[in-house]
Amino acid sequence: MNGLTRRTLARLAAGLSLLAIGIPAMAASPAAANSVSEPNVSAASSAVGEESRVTPAMATTRTIVQVNRSSLYTASKHPQVAIARSGVGVEVGTKITFATSGTVTAIRFYKGGKANGGRHVGSLWSPSGALLRHQVFTRESVSGWQSVGLAKPLKVAAGETVIVSYSAPKGGFSRTAQEFARRVQSGPLAANVGAGLLAHKAGSIPTSRSRVNAGYLVDVVFQHVSRRTITVRTPTPFSTGWAASGVTTLKPYRGPLMITKSGTVLDGVDVTGSIVIAANNVTIRNARIRSNTDWYAVRQYPEFHGLKLQYVEISALPGAVPDQALSAGTNALLDHVYIHGMQRGVYVTSGMTISNSYLDDFVNNSDSHAQAILALGQANHVRIFNNVLGCGTNMCTAAVSVFPERGSNNDWVIDSNVLNGGAFAVYLGYSPQNGEKPNTNIRFTNNIFGTKYWPNSGEYGPVASWSNVASNSWTNNSWFTDDNRDGYVVTSQGAL
Repeated sequence: MNGLTRRTLARLAAGLSLLAIGIPAMAASPAAANSVSEPNVSAASSAVGEESRVTPAMATTRTIVQVNRSSLYTASKHPQVAIARSGVGVEVGTKITFATSGTVTAIRFYKGGKANGGRHVGSLWSPSGALLRHQVFTRESVSGWQSVGLAKPLKVAAGETVIVSYSAPKGGFSRTAQEFARRVQSGPLAANVGAGLLAHKAGSIPTSRSRVNAGYLVDVVFQHVSRRTITVRTPTPFSTGWAASGVTTLKPYRGPLMITKSGTVLDGVDVTGSIVIAANNVTIRNARIRSNTDWYAVRQYPEFHGLKLQYVEISALPGAVPDQALSAGTNALLDHVYIHGMQRGVYVTSGMTISNSYLDDFVNNSDSHAQAILALGQANHVRIFNNVLGCGTNMCTAAVSVFPERGSNNDWVIDSNVLNGGAFAVYLGYSPQNGEKPNTNIRFTNNIFGTKYWPNSGEYGPVASWSNVASNSWTNNSWFTDDNRDGYVVTSQGAL
């Protein structure tokens, strides 16, 4: 068996540390090549039928606890007038009402340029005039949005109103007329008509409303928690594979292990051996495949298409060590598939869909890297949703490895999966120093990073790398699950 090319886990551990909350940063991805050689095809042998155990997917109720950060303005917001001038230093601000309880963690304002210079101090005031917090801005840029974290964040209750302001000692400040001619709302933050306030003395509470309902682009960063309850049906070994199909017995398969006729259907069979496919639109369903080779359990040549596996279990015969469960041509479909006992799982190709499946419990005694799902580049239009994907065996790279070694991977949806194990649970980035281009149009959403193998999902953390380009999106992915203790899933800003 040919070994995999790879970069060492020691390099990954030294170079990639992404346990902090935030969108995964771009980082180098390890190599994990997929050598191709012909499996040693042997004749099929007979096998006795087995009774199935039809068990539905595990239904669990979880409370999603999401830590959100909100502001009244986005980073793209710009003033109508970058510098409005006053003859004296001023204090400008915004009166903000909070619809939910939470914590003000920072003050921000828009700086129009050098004319809005000097020492800026951000303040939080009660409507009655009490100074609640103040913080000096440091390390400001010449212009644009400035932000300073509060040394002591301010807790606010639902329905509470706070005035946020900053001092402009040189009399220059940003201004937009009619900003608060009507109510402005962003998430739980609201500013009513006339919410822009001004005082003609820096450091004093602003109370004067503008005659033209102007706004001065003064804002907060507000951290708040939201909760929602969801029911999740997680694939299990007994809700996938032939045992969940309703078939009560399997027939020993005595047909050819090299399939060359397009449209062939294998249904309700127990296959001993590895299947090689040189045909289009082959379907294998309600079946078990136990490989007896050291390479693929199922391999369709890349020039063919349309392979379907539905309610299929793929494993190894005792003593066999198959390197990989499956490699297919284009537009393959895997649904309710149970893969285990391999060294590695599925090699992903263009047009592939993997859904409602369980790929975990691998056995790798080699020095080659393992993963549940692997792409090496130029795999486009891929859909991976509602699966359990794990890798806890020796030399696991990740549960999901999407490497652009042979060219960018494009148009992937990875949604609502449970991910466990590996050095990191997920690799989605690229190595520019090796001439790689980033993956594009990757939508990574609603996934849960589990703790089956490691407390941080992967040995070194949940996510190693991310292709940070505009077409990629990372939303609502959970930091960890803790079903055994309290059923909560915690997220931060809807993302890691």
